[in-house]
This record gives sequence, C-alpha cells and structure tokens, in this order.
Amino acid sequence: MSMYVAKINKDDVDTLLNLNDIIFNDQIKYSKEYIKKICEQRTGFIVYLDNVPAGYVFCDYHNNELIKKIVPTIMSIGVLEEYRRLGFGRTLLRSAIELFSEDIYLNVREKNPGAQDLYTSEGFVMIGKINKYYKLASGDEDAYVMVKFYEIDQALV
Repeated sequence: MSMYVAKINKDDVDTLLNLNDIIFNDQIKYSKEYIKKICEQRTGFIVYLDNVPAGYVFCDYHNNELIKKIVPTIMSIGVLEEYRRLGFGRTLLRSAIELFSEDIYLNVREKNPGAQDLYTSEGFVMIGKINKYYKLASGDEDAYVMVKFYEIDQALV
C-alpha cells in the first residue's frame, strides 16, 4: 500500500466536494465556487492511498472571529473513516502548516477530542472559544480556536 500527498489543483474541485460530503455527512458544506477558488490558489492537499483519495486539507486567509484579524487558517481537514488513526490526518496537517511562514489558525468542534488531541500533539494551542460557530443539522456547536505559532527552525539560523 502506497500513501502520497498531492497539492490540490483546478482539476480537484469535484474530488474535494465529494470527500467533504462523505467525511462530514453533509453537516459542513462549502460551495463549489469556494472550492474552485481554493483549488486555483493551490492552498491544500489530498492524501491518496494507492491512487484513491482518502482525505484532504485546505487553507485560506480567513477573518478570525476571536482575534478580529485575517489570518492563515486551516479551513477544513478530513479523512475518510476507514483511514482514520493511520497517520493520514497528521500528514495532511503537517503539509498545511508548511504552506505558511507565519502563525496558522484553525477552529475545531468542541465535541471532537480526537482532532483536538492531534492538533495539540502538532504544537497547536487553544486560545479561545466561539459559541455556536458550527451550524449543524444536529444543532449548533461551539468551536475552539487553536493556533500554531510560527517557529524559525533553529538549525537554519
């Protein structure tokens, strides 16, 4: 079995939309126009297992409600259920972090401790909470805001 990560491009719109629908069960949706913009910017990745898409991450500059500033943000990251806890999410997260030479933010559902643990293990710290951030079919859910502060690699200094 061979896993690899590829930067998204304009041909990945339908793949991202399909992955998002399956992973998040239509709970969290993005418009085709927004996904097209992300693909054109090439600010994301798809992880493949034996040439089959298994997950994705995409980033954008986003107005962070907590700090009231436009910042680099991991907008969405997800892995198909059968590939979870195999390192795919960590690989995608690390790829996203490498896109930016500055602090990077993300929001995570309050009721998703697995994702919170992953982000913490990769150096993200919780800086606050936004009430009723996620508007889900099952009801509103709060989001924790996390940040990974940019660190210059000391080996290069």
